[in-house]
Amino acid sequence: MPKIKKGFNFQETTVEILKKFGSKSEYITQWQKENYKRIYLKLNYHKDADIIAFLEDKESKNAYIKELIRKDMKRK
Repeated sequence: MPKIKKGFNFQETTVEILKKFGSKSEYITQWQKENYKRIYLKLNYHKDADIIAFLEDKESKNAYIKELIRKDMKRK
C-alpha cells in the first residue's frame, strides 16, 4: 500500500483513491492512522455515574475534555 501524504488531498478523485488503496474507506483509515492519536477512557457505570451523567449533557465530550486539559496545562 502506498504511503499517503499528511493532510487530505481534495483534488484526488475517487478513482485515483481506489487505484491506490482498494477502497475509499481504506484511504480514510490510513489517513486517520497518520493524523490522529486515540486515547481511550473507561468509566465504571457505578463508581463514575456522576461523571457519565455530566458528560452526557456535553455537546462534544472530546472538545470538553481537550479544553480542560489545555486549561490545566496553562496553569503549570
